[in-house]
Amino acid sequence: MKRTQKFGFALLAMAVSMFAMTAVASATPEDPLIGLCKTNTPILCASGSLFHVPSGGSIGVLTEAKNPILKGTLTEKCNTSLSQFKTSEEDKTVLNGQITNLTFTGSCTPCSTVKTLGLPYTAKLSGSGEDYVLSSSGGAELSGCTFGVTCKFEGTGVTLLGVNTAEGAEFKAEEEELKQTGGNAFFCGSTGKWTANYKVIGVDLYNSSGTLLEEHKGPAWITLLK
Repeated sequence: MKRTQKFGFALLAMAVSMFAMTAVASATPEDPLIGLCKTNTPILCASGSLFHVPSGGSIGVLTEAKNPILKGTLTEKCNTSLSQFKTSEEDKTVLNGQITNLTFTGSCTPCSTVKTLGLPYTAKLSGSGEDYVLSSSGGAELSGCTFGVTCKFEGTGVTLLGVNTAEGAEFKAEEEELKQTGGNAFFCGSTGKWTANYKVIGVDLYNSSGTLLEEHKGPAWITLLK
């Protein structure tokens, strides 16, 4: 082989090598994985403190909100709302699951009863900068209202901002818009803005049949695994 050909191959090899190094250096790192921690450790929770999905089973994150409100032409208030986000996934950048439970209890006014519609709801927990977002849909029927009126409100793309506090993780709905889909339009109003602050109060572990295996009461924190 001629010297000029060898020199040409050497240059080509160097160019390929430099291109590969540049590609590696400019590659976007993988997004952190999301987990649930028993301790206040927002980053790299110790393995022994992580909640793990039982083989073939799921994790249920229990939350409670005090004094949720749906504000509009009709302003509905209740003492308490309980919710559960259930997922069979772990160690992923997005945890896909369902809202399997959503109730409104205690004294509710001006409508005495709030019934959740269409459960379960498809939901997902994902990262958003230093915070998290729980995305879902939802709906409720309000009955026992003034003059015997019934109101229905539903929404898609409902998002709750997830943050870690010293007392545990919280998911906040801040004036999420729901549309009136049934009832008296004049009394109910065409839209309502839902505000609620759900605090994590426990984590349940289920087997593949949906039977409760373990119940952990108390707070939990969302953690980044890497």
